[in-house]
Amino acid sequence: MKLGLFIILFVIIFGGSYIVTNKLNGTSAYVDETAQLVKDNQDDVVSRLEAKEQGMYYSGFPTCPWCVELLPVLDKELQADPW
Repeated sequence: MKLGLFIILFVIIFGGSYIVTNKLNGTSAYVDETAQLVKDNQDDVVSRLEAKEQGMYYSGFPTCPWCVELLPVLDKELQADPW
């Protein structure tokens, strides 16, 4: 009984702190529309890749935790050094 209560309390505390931390840091949103990041359709991107056009190509989706974490870092670096 005590172990079950401890586990429930543990999940509530750490789950709540995770949610609050993400909301405070602004990392919960998938923001892929900035001045540095240009959305394009798949056919155009493939054409550019086949033509060996220089550029940084990113492909991600909102439910990918790594994609969500990468986008702010990528955007910040592109702001600092826009080529």
